[in-house]
Amino acid sequence: MIRPDPKDPSPLRIDEVLVRKMLVLFIRDETTKARLRRAVVGVSGGVDSAVTVALATEALELVTIWRSDFLQILGENFTIAKKVLAELSKRLRNASNRIESLATMDVYGRLARFFLDLAREQGKTLDNGYVAVTRPTHQAIANMIGTSRETVSRLIHDLMRQNLLLSEGKTIYLRKSALDQFRAEL
Repeated sequence: MIRPDPKDPSPLRIDEVLVRKMLVLFIRDETTKARLRRAVVGVSGGVDSAVTVALATEALELVTIWRSDFLQILGENFTIAKKVLAELSKRLRNASNRIESLATMDVYGRLARFFLDLAREQGKTLDNGYVAVTRPTHQAIANMIGTSRETVSRLIHDLMRQNLLLSEGKTIYLRKSALDQFRAEL
């Protein structure tokens, strides 16, 4: 908690060291919760960008490269340019799918699409007819599909009652037939 220093006559004193530590911990926690292994931080060169880079550098393993150098590397190395374009295309498709989901699907459909994407990206197929995935928090799922945590909890419990998914700790087991059913409904 940030408290004013009783010896300081100004109405509010902010402990910059504490605020920086809190922001760094927040960045680490959020990237861990989001299960990010990599991220691209684009910066414009302004003051906000400098603060962002400083905090990200402290919170994460970060590699920086000047824009001009990056463009030169892309121009000289087709393989890298192709990989960058593939990653940007994937992210654009994901953003387009998310926008489409928010605009055209009900919450159940958005949750189904979320589980399909999660199973495709990180699922491990088991011999017992299930696909195992690491479950983000209900709040993280709610943030990703544009609804409340309470709604996500209720829908997940409904799916569990229907035996379409099982939850043990931080792992969700999705029945393969449920994933096929979700695909057919979408």
